[in-house]
Amino acid sequence: MSAFVALLESLATMAGARFASFVYVAQPSGPRLTVEVARHLLILGASTENLYRRDLETLDAIAPTLTGLQVAAAAKIRASRTESLDKGVGNNSAYTGADAYAPTAIKGVKVHLETGHLHVSGLTMRKDVIVKANYRTVKSKPETIARQEVEAMLPSAKFRQFRLDGVTVAKLNGDTLEVSTATDIPSLIASGVLSGATTTAV
Repeated sequence: MSAFVALLESLATMAGARFASFVYVAQPSGPRLTVEVARHLLILGASTENLYRRDLETLDAIAPTLTGLQVAAAAKIRASRTESLDKGVGNNSAYTGADAYAPTAIKGVKVHLETGHLHVSGLTMRKDVIVKANYRTVKSKPETIARQEVEAMLPSAKFRQFRLDGVTVAKLNGDTLEVSTATDIPSLIASGVLSGATTTAV
């Protein structure tokens, strides 16, 4: 039995999962110069459609408070959310991930068809930073900053998706899906990544 099939069969027995707990290693990318290691706790089953509807409601509510470039940024976000809702989430012209995943019995958990990687999505509930990353200063365009400011005010800002490589164990603890990977705590300690690390809740 392939690891891909075994993972799907294992997840098929865990339909009761409401939360997911795992360690994620964020590799250097963009302004992040070094790895960040953190344990995440997500609320599974968040409906992207419902989040986008709530985004539109929030955009209406905050419209009187927006200034300058935020107004144009909000209009672009509104157009994108509206297109996604009209065409169906995942059919937005800017979305390129359609038909790439196999669903599982757990809402918010899917497996990439080509790589076999586990993708977990939901609303972030807790993030405990084990190893802090170093970041370089980024001088973003004013339009980019304005969009980021508006997006931070929206319900969908708490939505996250993670790709978990090398899953070794997926088990159900109560209503929490606990996922261990090849880069989980024991191997990170062995490799020295966690030497002298402190944990910070954010």
